[in-house]
Amino acid sequence: MGTIHTGALACVALAAMLAPTQAPARAAFLDMKAQGPGVCQAALPAFEGQVRKRPLALQNEGTAIAFVSCAVPQFTAAELNDPDFGVTVTFVNSSATAATINCTGVSFSYGAGGLTIAYIPKSVAVPAGTQIDSPYALKWDEINTPGAGPYTTVSCALPPGTGVAAVRSANGLVLIPD
Repeated sequence: MGTIHTGALACVALAAMLAPTQAPARAAFLDMKAQGPGVCQAALPAFEGQVRKRPLALQNEGTAIAFVSCAVPQFTAAELNDPDFGVTVTFVNSSATAATINCTGVSFSYGAGGLTIAYIPKSVAVPAGTQIDSPYALKWDEINTPGAGPYTTVSCALPPGTGVAAVRSANGLVLIPD
């Protein structure tokens, strides 16, 4: 009887070790940031000759406006209605004159009525000589930008000397077990 009893105790001990435990959860902010050259490209082959993928920015080195598109890295399980949720694009300007950068955020979402697509234009004035730590950015988020949804891509008209330094996608808080 001792052998059966010892074997049963070993099985119970093994089951207790393998059983999932309730670990306390902590909140984590999901945030993805990529440099412009990694997620942006010229919108048409005609703009390829003007746009250069530099280490710190996707830069328009031509003499005319070049259109670029940025596919923003995003988490698919975002917590919606969070003011930090959204897409932010940061710009640089290496030219000798200030420039206005015009962009359109193309946002889509799925709801009870099906697919909804919104085109949301924005612009920002970027002073001459603005480098990689630029505070000049545009943001599309659900709270402050009517029509912005959980999936947003961006198309921008870059004047000569300007560029996309970074693209950030912030998707709210999630609980992660410790």
